[in-house]
Amino acid sequence: MRMKRSYILLGVFALLLFIALPFMANDDSSTQAEPIQTVTNPVTSTQSEHSRRVQIQTDSRIALKGFLKDPDSAEIRNHNGNCGEVNSKNSFGGYTGFRRFIASSAIVAVEGENMDTDEFQKAWDQVCN
Repeated sequence: MRMKRSYILLGVFALLLFIALPFMANDDSSTQAEPIQTVTNPVTSTQSEHSRRVQIQTDSRIALKGFLKDPDSAEIRNHNGNCGEVNSKNSFGGYTGFRRFIASSAIVAVEGENMDTDEFQKAWDQVCN
């Protein structure tokens, strides 16, 4: 019981210290802070661009699989951004063969399935090339 009480007191002390620290800090308003300069790190910039591309491709894959009749059977190749090719099973259980797709969280278009081939080609040329 005594040990439990000391842990409670220690916790209360830590909480009070946490609350009091900002007030105890030296607030010398006579000195002006120098403006913060933003430095662009090429490595960080490359990493964030890579992360963005990975996120786009991941969102595309999730949207595509949500559209397919049998998402577990999906074979995806040549996936770049929102565009790629998919082969999956149809409602009869047979594979459809690789077909081009454009997929994002907003829309999924699979060549010859939910969009006319000519319209799909126009969309492919705009989005994927």
